[in-house]
Amino acid sequence: VGIFRSGAAAVLGTTKQEVVTIAESACNDLGATLYRAGEQFELVQNDVAVGGRLVSVRTPFSQYDDVLLRLHGIHQGDNAATALSAAELFLGRKLGERTVRVTFAAATMPGRLEVLSTRPMIVVDGAHNPAGVQALANALDGAFYVEGERRCVIGMLTGRNVDDMVAPLIDSGVSEFFCAPPDSPRAMATSLVVEALRSRGATAYEFTNVLAAISTAREHSNEDDLIVAAGSLYLVGEVRALILGLAPRMG
Repeated sequence: VGIFRSGAAAVLGTTKQEVVTIAESACNDLGATLYRAGEQFELVQNDVAVGGRLVSVRTPFSQYDDVLLRLHGIHQGDNAATALSAAELFLGRKLGERTVRVTFAAATMPGRLEVLSTRPMIVVDGAHNPAGVQALANALDGAFYVEGERRCVIGMLTGRNVDDMVAPLIDSGVSEFFCAPPDSPRAMATSLVVEALRSRGATAYEFTNVLAAISTAREHSNEDDLIVAAGSLYLVGEVRALILGLAPRMG
């Protein structure tokens, strides 16, 4: 709420009461007008669809039904409703049916529940904290069903709680983990990640680099399987470059 300003519209996308209370207090002090999810605007529909989500949103100015959002993950429906309402409040008018449909259909977010290939399906997600990994695990159950096995290429930076990071993935049914250090001076020792996984009964392999990890994961997989890469945006960037044939970033 540090970005709230006097006389402005303050858009709150969460319904958590502890956050609502803080936001209401800040708006009262500043003289700002609070617009809350579930009150002044609402995500009415948020269903899995081919290639993303099918959402319906009520904003302070209009309502948009059965709009295809080209992003995966149940949380992206909430994000879309919040962003749409904020945009209309900024303009002081509705955006209109065509603008909303075209924009939502063109939405991209590289490295966030992004499908890079199929057979096996390879998904990358920049989840780098426990809440992000939990959202990823939820999305694996809801949007990326496969008949085969689930495998994970994982690596993270120092300062993360390893147990909290790996638990949601284990619980979601990932059968094997391929652990490698992200290309960063702050990379956590891969041995620590492997140790945390094995202590929870998971099958984990240790690699010195991401190329070896993703290559081995692909060798272990058939066309009905899923490989997800997560734990660090650095790691996700490396996997994207390898799978898509992109030039490595310099500097």
